[in-house]
Amino acid sequence: MSEQLSAGAHPGAEDARADDRIDVGAGDRVDDRARVIRVLVLLLAGAALGGVLAVLWEMLWEPPSGIVFEQTWYLDEIGLTQDISGFGWFVVLGLVGGLAYGAVAAKLGSGYELLTLVGVVAGSALAVWVMLQVGHWLGPPDPRLLAPTTVDLTALPGDLRLTPTPADERLLGLPNSAYLALPGAALIGLVSVFLGQSSRPRSTESVG
Repeated sequence: MSEQLSAGAHPGAEDARADDRIDVGAGDRVDDRARVIRVLVLLLAGAALGGVLAVLWEMLWEPPSGIVFEQTWYLDEIGLTQDISGFGWFVVLGLVGGLAYGAVAAKLGSGYELLTLVGVVAGSALAVWVMLQVGHWLGPPDPRLLAPTTVDLTALPGDLRLTPTPADERLLGLPNSAYLALPGAALIGLVSVFLGQSSRPRSTESVG
């Protein structure tokens, strides 16, 4: 009886509690959408970064020279020294691009550190894949595929690729250690900015 009287005395109480529950649920859905959007933005940024780096990679890279003999393509003497060009520029561009990617992501991801970390790891891996695919597509065709239908002693440039490392020498099972340059640099840039942001308030308080 008393509960009925109290409910009758405060008819808006139940409605207010229901509205609060609705607001909380709607807020959680908005937060979930915001998290998904953040990760998607980092993935798209990683893909775009990979495309830009691929264009630069192809522009800076010097195709190794080679020759066809008995339907097989071989690097010539000059090509053997040029073959490292693809590896070297991939590492350099990956380090520079990765540092910038991680630092910018950290700047924009303040307050969402763990989510930003996940997005940067996934985005940097995507950037490596895009860089490899687009770079190879922009470069000359694979001479190994052309060799069987090419006349002997025909000179053909090499394609843009990273030569796979022997299976027993691979780092973390990756076909080439250069794959780690961009993600590693991205993590360094990310963590460096996050640490700088976290230490700034403490240093200000100590000065004051």
